[in-house]
Amino acid sequence: MLKLFVRYIKRGKAMLNHLHTFSRFMCEGKYRINDSFTYISLDNEYVAMKAVNAFEKSDNIGIKLKLKLKLKKYLAVLSNFLLMPFLKLRAGNISIFNGNLILPGINNRDIKVFDFINSRILVLYSERDTYHSKISNYINFNTYFPMPSIFLKNDVCNIIIEELIDFKPYEKWSCNDKQYVINDVFQKQIDYLKSAEKKKNYRNIFVRDLLNEDIVNDCICDFLISKINHQAFDLELPVIKLHGDLWSGNLLFKQNSVYYIDWEYSNDLIFFFDLYFIAFSELFFVNDSIYIDMYYQCKLDNEFKDVFQIFGLQFYEHYRTDYIYIMLLNHYVNSWIYEDKDVKENICKRLKQMSNQLNNIPA
Repeated sequence: MLKLFVRYIKRGKAMLNHLHTFSRFMCEGKYRINDSFTYISLDNEYVAMKAVNAFEKSDNIGIKLKLKLKLKKYLAVLSNFLLMPFLKLRAGNISIFNGNLILPGINNRDIKVFDFINSRILVLYSERDTYHSKISNYINFNTYFPMPSIFLKNDVCNIIIEELIDFKPYEKWSCNDKQYVINDVFQKQIDYLKSAEKKKNYRNIFVRDLLNEDIVNDCICDFLISKINHQAFDLELPVIKLHGDLWSGNLLFKQNSVYYIDWEYSNDLIFFFDLYFIAFSELFFVNDSIYIDMYYQCKLDNEFKDVFQIFGLQFYEHYRTDYIYIMLLNHYVNSWIYEDKDVKENICKRLKQMSNQLNNIPA
């Protein structure tokens, strides 16, 4: 417990350093570190409510994790007490922003400052390429996918200020909300893909082309290859720039509107990647099988047929499961292949569990 306490005190100090380093973007007042040591927010009831809505999850968790979170909470209370003299900011020279919560950029991550009063967010990008990618993706995708508006950008400091969406947390989505969101995703994807097909902004590859000479066989790669029908490797499919990380965490639902955020994983991917990724990832990340169930119960077949027909292709029902594993192989090539061995083994273990779940879903 002492080691854990020392580790969180060190993390608290690092977060505190970010608070003072970027105090020019923060409003004056007393601040506090949250229980999970992920952000520092103004000690204000309204800000606290907004922060919980935006960042705190209420998923069902195991007893072990509950005990760990309880211990974290006690450590956060103690840390806030010990660091109290340093958790106060006096009025400074506020120029372009007046934030009341900061997500520190520990380990060279981007720093995000939130202004819940004026519904704005300031992002300081740690890498210039990431900043330019953000601007480029906004220009490329905003026509087809509603995104938070960018109010200001600074090419010298790699800073943007964008709209902060007051969204409905995923835990509070009703079945009708989830249905609305998936319908919106399909409609937006269809409009985007039709435009890409008209402009010929895509190229075709065979599924087997994903397995180029750079692929090093490991547990994930071997497992995914074993799950794909041999004939499916001969499918020729369009590749197009897509979101690449489309799941509920990157979909902000607000009063029958859906905003699409976090495009940093945008890449050239197989045309159906985002649609299968959202269905699978809800099961993978939040253990919600609603979209996968709909898929295996053929409730999304008409939508998928419309997507395939854009490129003159047929949606083959006997490849229903193969399409999912092709998406995962595509994801492996673009992301998982770069993970450490231990991480890969954990992912593979989880994929095998998911595979068993897919096998048990009634059609």
